[in-house]
Amino acid sequence: MHIDIHMASKNVALHMSLVRRLDQLKRPGESYTNVIERHLPQQMTVGELADYLRENPERLSDELTALTQEARRLANEPRRRGR
Repeated sequence: MHIDIHMASKNVALHMSLVRRLDQLKRPGESYTNVIERHLPQQMTVGELADYLRENPERLSDELTALTQEARRLANEPRRRGR
């Protein structure tokens, strides 16, 4: 018996500047999909997240700094009428 499994795919248009960046990130034998999968954040369990942050404390600091800046920006934004 032969079973043929196809992964769904979709063509997307990318600016050449992004294609050049992806080309720089590609490892031998990798596709663009491989590069994107490697760099996109994956869902992880709370335990996996805790382990990751213990191993990479600078990432937590960077994320918290960005979130704090965004919260301050939103807090200082004039409120829109009707909200």
